[in-house]
Amino acid sequence: MAYEFLKYIILPSNLFTLLIVISLICVLVFRFNKPVIILCSLTIALYFVFGSGPVAYFLLSKLEYEHPAYDVKSQTTPLDAIVILTADAEIKPLAPVSSNINPSSAYRILEASRIYNAFPESEIIITGAGNVPELMQQVLLSLNVPDASIKLDSLAASTYYSAVNLRPMLNDKKFVLVTSAGHMPRAMAVFQSQGLAPIAAPTEFISRQNIFAAQYLPSSRHLIHSDLAVHELLAIFWYQITGKIQ
Repeated sequence: MAYEFLKYIILPSNLFTLLIVISLICVLVFRFNKPVIILCSLTIALYFVFGSGPVAYFLLSKLEYEHPAYDVKSQTTPLDAIVILTADAEIKPLAPVSSNINPSSAYRILEASRIYNAFPESEIIITGAGNVPELMQQVLLSLNVPDASIKLDSLAASTYYSAVNLRPMLNDKKFVLVTSAGHMPRAMAVFQSQGLAPIAAPTEFISRQNIFAAQYLPSSRHLIHSDLAVHELLAIFWYQITGKIQ
């Protein structure tokens, strides 16, 4: 509960929204006195800082480039499994199966397919909650990945439970872990905490190593990117001080 409350407060977009509401209330009650002007200025400054490209890229790049992209040519021995962590998906009856998954899920499927083409003897394990693994499986099937090569874990409500659920299956096996690059440091730590030895296969690199090669003016897109980074950094920090994996 404490972690969820802290996460809600500390995410830049949530903090920005909260400050807007407080600022409006203060303007209505106290008009534009000096403290209210300072509060409004801080609210605007928050948006300009975390909504700017260089700041968002700086925060994300610290996470995204911790693990290099997976090079199939460097793998000289067979892989036992390719583990895909789910992102999000929902059924859209009038759309093709490729539209049932969100961009993060799509990136992960594409990366898993690339690795599977190099190691067709390996199995693909999709782990997540609800019907998302099944929807991602449908996309893999449409890419000619055999149904017999795909296994589903639909009972994992978080990355932690994915690692717990798959531990008996993956123990002493060589496998790659596919997830978004920004999520990879936390995902690796979670799986390693269960005594597993994943090989990182990050995908969906949002930032650039050159953080100044970005739009300087603030935007909602970069604010979302800052949210992603702060969320991951907070979860890692929470684990370091409490020993509890989120």
